[in-house]
Amino acid sequence: MRTIIIEGLWFCVEKVCGIRRYAFEIIKNIDSLLDEEKKDIDVRIVYPSFSKIHIEGLHNIQIIKLEVGKRRYHSSVLREYVQQNNGILCCFGEEISYCRNEIVCMHDIRALETKEYDDDRMRMHLEKWSAKIMNSTIVTVSEYQKRHICKEYRLPENKVFVMPNGWEHVTEIISDEDVFLRYSEIRKDDYYYAIGSVAKHKNYKWIHEIAKKYKDKQFVIAGNIDKNIWGVDESELHLPNVIFTGYVSDGENKALMQHCRALLHPSKYEGFGIPPLEALALGKKIIISNATCLPEIYGESAAYFDPDDYDVDLDELENKPVRGGEKVLEKYTWRNSAEKWLELFMLLGGSEH
Repeated sequence: MRTIIIEGLWFCVEKVCGIRRYAFEIIKNIDSLLDEEKKDIDVRIVYPSFSKIHIEGLHNIQIIKLEVGKRRYHSSVLREYVQQNNGILCCFGEEISYCRNEIVCMHDIRALETKEYDDDRMRMHLEKWSAKIMNSTIVTVSEYQKRHICKEYRLPENKVFVMPNGWEHVTEIISDEDVFLRYSEIRKDDYYYAIGSVAKHKNYKWIHEIAKKYKDKQFVIAGNIDKNIWGVDESELHLPNVIFTGYVSDGENKALMQHCRALLHPSKYEGFGIPPLEALALGKKIIISNATCLPEIYGESAAYFDPDDYDVDLDELENKPVRGGEKVLEKYTWRNSAEKWLELFMLLGGSEH
């Protein structure tokens, strides 16, 4: 029996979103599956002693603190631990540890596909993968990403596995209605909602342009608005009918999503795109761009628009008939993806990988 060793740094951050959400939900579901199916496999999360772990309630997955000396990098200590335990390292983010046996989750390769949204550092980071990627097992979150990973790195299709995102977490979150007290100007049940950073590829310029056209409609945007990171902040996009909340908690996000007229998702590039899935789970209309993986995932359950078209008819999009999201929600669950992850662990754990 081989040991699967999970890089634990993703569990050492309190705010759970994006890749961290993926890591948390997959691990929780794998732990539950191990309890139900009594799989003969040793799964461990390891994290450096200079950090604090923020995942609890695991019954079948060990959590191991690695003592890291002042002059030793965590990656080198981690490699030694993997080798000593004859393990297979699994990274839910795009770290490069250069372990011989490694599973790496690449959520997207945006910087390789296009130079439009990222600086050269991000592209150089992804280019470094070329030297080691043939010796790794790659996991990604959509068929779109799989096709482009195979193309960019010249990989055979059987080298890349698709393990998508899920939505069940949103049903467990307690809605925090106090967000409407903090932002009393929000017209409850009468606004369009979007969540994410103001990064270029998220395309909040589209919402800004639409808001200028529809002055009587209200738009609420939540997420990271740090100009130091994204090069733009809400002051540059300010309009009287657009409200930027900044970061919101899971409970506040759920409340804002539950009471919106529709979720807007104008992104020009996505690895998967979780917010529309959360909105479908809450029974909301989703109005999303037709870019990258989004049509593949959401099919006929969404109203689509061209993210470069600033002259769309928002009323027409909102009233456009769409299919219910039942099939989408049935297909894309954390449980389904965790089962695929566990199958991969079992497959690689019984071989020399």
